[in-house]
Amino acid sequence: MRGMFCANAELRFNFDKTVFDDMLRVIKETRNELFHSKPIKDRKKVVEACERMRFSSISATMTPN
Repeated sequence: MRGMFCANAELRFNFDKTVFDDMLRVIKETRNELFHSKPIKDRKKVVEACERMRFSSISATMTPN
């Protein structure tokens, strides 16, 4: 999995399995809330998780091999 993402120094945060699992959990919980027509509990947490996930994947594609 680590090869898909850039180094922690480039991300400016420690990106490990625990952080990845936490971000995915937040996104899954939000998906379930929306599916069941419930309001999103903590929008700020959802936005942060999505931005971190997006930033880590964009940075990896911009890193030269």
